[in-house]
Amino acid sequence: PDVSPMQIFSRAALVHADRQIFVGGLFAEKANGGQEQALNVFEQLQTILSKTGSDLQHLAKGTYYAVDDGSARGLDRARLWLYDQDRPPAASKCMVHGVGQPDRTLTMDMIAVEADK
Repeated sequence: PDVSPMQIFSRAALVHADRQIFVGGLFAEKANGGQEQALNVFEQLQTILSKTGSDLQHLAKGTYYAVDDGSARGLDRARLWLYDQDRPPAASKCMVHGVGQPDRTLTMDMIAVEADK
């Protein structure tokens, strides 16, 4: 109760679920600018969540890795547009030297729960 959420992340997320969905190592399909990469990665995430019985409303935790300021800002803008600003997932964002894929400047790992049935 003492921890109020920001628009794009929470400091804590309380989960009541039997099923958790772990998604790791999402990279953009093409080497574009940071915002384009972020939107492409979230598009992939939405597809995966849909196939596993979840959605962006049921994200519990996100860990974001960005190589440069453009990618970090792209992630922030995408989260602002895509997340429910009253219930964003808990999150961490790290600046890194690389993300393990050539010409990519961001990646993310996510934990979601199953959507209400």
